[in-house]
Amino acid sequence: MALKTQYLHGGNYISDFERLGIAAKKIIDFSVNVNPLGPPAILEEKWISLFNEVKKYPSQDGCGVKNYYKEKFAINKENVLPGNGSAELIYFVMQNLSLKNIIILTPSFNDYSRAANINKVKIIDAALSVNSNFSIPSVDSLNKKLNNSDAIFIGHPNNPTGTMYSRDEILFLAKKNPEKWILLDEAFIQFVENYLEQSFLSVKIPNNIIVFHSLTKYYTLPGLRLGAIIAKKSLITQLENEKPLWSINRPAEILVRYLNDNTDFEKRTEQLIFNERKRIFKELSLLEGINIFPTYSNFFLAQWNATNNLDDLQKEFLNNAMYVRDARNFDNLSNNYFRFAILKKNENSKLIAKIKNCIMSYND
Repeated sequence: MALKTQYLHGGNYISDFERLGIAAKKIIDFSVNVNPLGPPAILEEKWISLFNEVKKYPSQDGCGVKNYYKEKFAINKENVLPGNGSAELIYFVMQNLSLKNIIILTPSFNDYSRAANINKVKIIDAALSVNSNFSIPSVDSLNKKLNNSDAIFIGHPNNPTGTMYSRDEILFLAKKNPEKWILLDEAFIQFVENYLEQSFLSVKIPNNIIVFHSLTKYYTLPGLRLGAIIAKKSLITQLENEKPLWSINRPAEILVRYLNDNTDFEKRTEQLIFNERKRIFKELSLLEGINIFPTYSNFFLAQWNATNNLDDLQKEFLNNAMYVRDARNFDNLSNNYFRFAILKKNENSKLIAKIKNCIMSYND
């Protein structure tokens, strides 16, 4: 019987150690989808200088974050609303759009549905099917669904499946439905190969598209909580009037200025993620006992079927100081699905080896 886990955001290895009766230990954490290289080195160099900054107020409107998007992507500051991470902005925007109903792909990031439920927005489900490797529905089918909806939330790419629409397909939806909101989550877009060809950070976006972008994933800054939405000026102005002041802390606002000039960091990230993505998929797709699904991002969705319980695999991981994201609490993923991030090569090799050994132990 599949376990319906209680947590909604990320994994919980401390709870799973206790639940599975395993002594807690330091782990290699594959459950968190951030850049395995860690933050750019310059942030560590500048960190000690931030002590005096905590005595000062940050800017009221997060202008340091606005400057990042201006310098990095040539986005006008009037089109950027900074926030304490993109998750905060998902809830804030949902609260302020006065929606009656919204289409949400399932499975997808749980906070889309949670934000809709909190604000009493009816969810129209667009289920992804394992029979098509969780490929996303055709834009024609979504276009028809939008006839009876105010908006659609799309992960670009989608978490936890790693699938995505092309920019042209999303532009098609926006053009065909000018009175509907297209909410686009680009938290993982910078892990996509040639991402500027697909991202809406690099083009003038239509008036009915709202882009959510996170600085957490690519730059490994989950503790700083940095993100923004990019949208038309009138909406940004409206939201700025509703949003509390000082949502970006002073150290974060100072550090963000150092994120732009990191060409070497970006090249090393691309080389690592792109090479390991191909290698991991090639090796695991040959195995019986696990189904692994193609991805555009820095994580994989997989299904364990060497036994009828994912806990068998999770126990092996935890006993060997590794942890993957139990995906059974995502809608439509209760049947022993899990997600794991792409880490450094030696760590990925350990994960591959452990999966192979675990499958062999149950086949003997």
